[in-house]
Amino acid sequence: MKLAPKLTILFLLLAIVPTAIVGYFAYENGRRTIVQETIDHLISINLFKNNELKRWIEDNKSSIEELAQRPLVRHYAAVLTKHDTPDLAYHRAKVSIVEEHLKPRLKYGDFFELFLMCPRHGLISASTDERQEGKYRDFHPYFIEGKSHTYVQGIYYSRVLEQPAMTISTPIKDKQGNLLGVLAGRLDLGELSKIIALQTGKSPTEDTYLVNTFNFFVTEPRFGHDYALKKATRTEGVEAGLSGRDGTGFYKDYRRLPVMGAYKWLPEFNMCIITEIDQAEAFAPIVRLAWVIAGIASAISIAAALLGLFFARTITRPVQQLAAGAEEISGGNLEYRVGTASKDEIGGLSRAFDRMAESLKATMVSRDELEQHVRDRTAQLEATNKELESEIAVRKQVEEALRESEEKFRSLVDNIGAGISLISPNMEILSMNNPMKTWFPNIDVSKKPICYRAFNNPPREDVCSYCPTYKTLKDGKIHESITDTPVGCEIKNYRIISTPLKDKDGKIIAAIEMVDDITELKRAEEKIKKLNQDLMRRAVELEAINKELEAFSYSVSHDLRAPLRGIDGFSQVLLEDYTHKLDEQGKDYLQRVRAASQRMSQLIDDLLKLSHVTRGEMRWEEIDLSRLVQTIAAELKKTQPKREVEFVTSKGVVVNGDAQLLRVVMENLLGNAWKFTGKHATGRIEFGVMEGDRQEATGKRQRIFYVHDDGAGFDMAYVEKLFVPFQRLHTPTEFPGTGIGLATVQRIIHRHGGRVWAEGEVEKGATFYFTLGR
Repeated sequence: MKLAPKLTILFLLLAIVPTAIVGYFAYENGRRTIVQETIDHLISINLFKNNELKRWIEDNKSSIEELAQRPLVRHYAAVLTKHDTPDLAYHRAKVSIVEEHLKPRLKYGDFFELFLMCPRHGLISASTDERQEGKYRDFHPYFIEGKSHTYVQGIYYSRVLEQPAMTISTPIKDKQGNLLGVLAGRLDLGELSKIIALQTGKSPTEDTYLVNTFNFFVTEPRFGHDYALKKATRTEGVEAGLSGRDGTGFYKDYRRLPVMGAYKWLPEFNMCIITEIDQAEAFAPIVRLAWVIAGIASAISIAAALLGLFFARTITRPVQQLAAGAEEISGGNLEYRVGTASKDEIGGLSRAFDRMAESLKATMVSRDELEQHVRDRTAQLEATNKELESEIAVRKQVEEALRESEEKFRSLVDNIGAGISLISPNMEILSMNNPMKTWFPNIDVSKKPICYRAFNNPPREDVCSYCPTYKTLKDGKIHESITDTPVGCEIKNYRIISTPLKDKDGKIIAAIEMVDDITELKRAEEKIKKLNQDLMRRAVELEAINKELEAFSYSVSHDLRAPLRGIDGFSQVLLEDYTHKLDEQGKDYLQRVRAASQRMSQLIDDLLKLSHVTRGEMRWEEIDLSRLVQTIAAELKKTQPKREVEFVTSKGVVVNGDAQLLRVVMENLLGNAWKFTGKHATGRIEFGVMEGDRQEATGKRQRIFYVHDDGAGFDMAYVEKLFVPFQRLHTPTEFPGTGIGLATVQRIIHRHGGRVWAEGEVEKGATFYFTLGR
């Protein structure tokens, strides 16, 4: 293979291979990032919709329970139960309970039917839908379970109503606890579909729906109509969710389109929730990135091929000079000298030709000897010329082809957007394309000037040390820099990339310097800086708004406390001064009012604390966490000195953080451990630290702090509720509290740049872990 194709292939390999490697890693990194962000988004949607579903059902349970506890509803239910044969009292009771209590509730709740069933045989004695009255429901779960407690029958297909239904039932009892009837209500599943189908963003393909254990849709999917309890789906996500697992996956949805999906099993409703997004939408950004990478690789390959042709032409030029010298000497012109100054093999051959001409000239003694010598040499040269003529003809064709290629290459290089120049090891400019000549018009390449950044002086270390080309010629590596250069009446910004050019022995023979005008890019960066300044100004405005909100929350909490204190105080006065006028039920009601007002006051205090830890200014200092734990443990023991609880604390644990906030963290974690070991005869609470994974930024292992107890523990299926405000895994009668402590812990840890999580098992204790970012 000839030299020119070899150089071209070499330049292509040097350009394509690094570009392909970088492009591949960029594509893979972008793809992983998009997949993780999409999965996190889908999981968060499932958690949000699950909480909304529970809230909706709890609200309707509370609504029907409140209706069943009304004195008049109890009275009418007793009348309907006692009168088997409808009479005037029966008719009046039925009309009153329907018109005065059941129908008004339909206007303010999510029920589309409310009905009352006889406690003995499940006969519907009163209903907002007169068509249902007189029908028996004695074998329905909502009647059987509703006689003893409030019961929610999951979504099923009602043959009577010919539509999907979900029923909530609750018992109606008199003061002595005797069953008077079962009150039931059918929920409007249209509201449930709205909750599940509510979009969390502008995604055109995001889809959320519920599926029951028979693989039927419970709510309407985004791309289906009239699917609820009429059409089944058996996708991989649905099968995994119905098996009781929570997770994510890539599969085809009910439309047979590839999607990314997250599934979550809801054991309390015997259903699973599915959230999906089309893979085409999720991967659209990475597809665009792949096209950009392909375009850049193509442009670099074209530039590399052009540079390869350029240098091939530069190297073949001495060969042409040697051929011309051979023709002159063969014609008898012994005064001709090739004069090639290059130090490679071709330069050595040309100097050998020159020495041969000198030798021939010196050996001329006489005319006869010269003529004889000339005849002999002529005969030899004629024979040699015949052999060289064919080779010279071929070389001329090659030279013509190379000349045409050089002209094409020069045209391409001159018209390319970037500036290109060739710099010798002595920092001399060997050639420049048109953009470089435009940017540096005072350079005359024919005089081989010193590099324009050396100020027309011989290259010096103190002058050229910043120059990427100087560094490339020195260490043989690729270097890059950005410089500001005055052009006319403005300052231009250029990015300079210098690449070494080496011979086959690895010696640096030149440097290829590529210069790109990034003035517009710099101007864009200035615009971005201005935008950042605007963002900072808006941040200041937001801070002022937050302060106003904080003052507003304090004012609201103060205004809320005043009526609560009044409610609590007047309730206590009624209990103390009018106790002889109240029966036991009235006293019980007043005690509940007092307890509710006190609990609401505590909730207001906890909300203020949570707001304070979120907005307060942090003061970083070194804190002895071991000593802080020992202090809090001593305070806890003083509250119940008779309890047998062992505290185990690791010594010498020192951290950086806000002392007041970290004290709140440890008080909550240790206080919870003290509280949840209270029903055991003995207890053990441990604080310690262990090493986690190695951090990429520092190369050190991250410290993980933990608080462990052997108390009541919790079910890991509900671990996500722990850090949600007002979410509790135990009733207030089991363990007191408002459910705000762990939410406060999480926000404080997040403000310290860390994270917090928990592990536990019922009646085997719990462990809370946390890290600190600094």
